[in-house]
Amino acid sequence: MICTRVKWLIFLLVIITLTSCTFARGNNSEITLTLSGWQSNPNELEEAAAMDGLNRWETFLQIVLPLAKPALAAQAIFIFMGAWNNFLTPLLILSEKEMFTLPLGLNTFKGEYISYWNYIMAASMVLTLPALAIYAFFNRYFIQSVTFTGGK
Repeated sequence: MICTRVKWLIFLLVIITLTSCTFARGNNSEITLTLSGWQSNPNELEEAAAMDGLNRWETFLQIVLPLAKPALAAQAIFIFMGAWNNFLTPLLILSEKEMFTLPLGLNTFKGEYISYWNYIMAASMVLTLPALAIYAFFNRYFIQSVTFTGGK
């Protein structure tokens, strides 16, 4: 009984938080990834938490959420990379060169008759540094979640 309520709570939480950012971008693969992460949790853990006296919120915060860290970390990486490398939306919205995002600024180095490949390559290296930093930060959560759910 408690497991179905927790599953519905998880489902509603995922839908409410992800529809605003994911559907606005037109990419719903993050919802599928997150739901598969939530549904991979065994029901026995939630039943054991209910038998130990945890209520729904405590079960969610202490049992279910730590088990979903890999899916949430992967989703955070995908959302960040999608926003960081977005080219078309800023191209359609922005008109002043001072407001251009980094991918648009990188495109300004390409001309009709000449391309400054040395500037393009140097700017591409700088453009990848924040993505590498985000990946390095969330990679720790992948490893922690694997060791946390290792079991036998």
